[in-house]
Amino acid sequence: MNSFKIKSEAAIDIRSYSKFITERDGQARADDFVDHLYDRFEVLAAYPTVGRDASRYGIGLRVWADRRYKVFIYYTLDESEITIERVISMRQQQDKAFL
Repeated sequence: MNSFKIKSEAAIDIRSYSKFITERDGQARADDFVDHLYDRFEVLAAYPTVGRDASRYGIGLRVWADRRYKVFIYYTLDESEITIERVISMRQQQDKAFL
């Protein structure tokens, strides 16, 4: 398994965080954030079971904590790829993100 796709909700999450980082720290830092996330997505695609079970938020959902940018990457996996479902700040209440 070496591929991933990004659901629209996750794309919105990424754009939102990128905009926040741009306003706070500048475009270069926001670009680094996005590049870093895509690197993490590739690692997850290569090693999809590295995340822990997060099925309390959805069937088959897994989560991996990215400590550099303090986000949780929620994803599902099937036989051929992973799907990035959400990218949520560790500061945000996780339960509310899945209502």
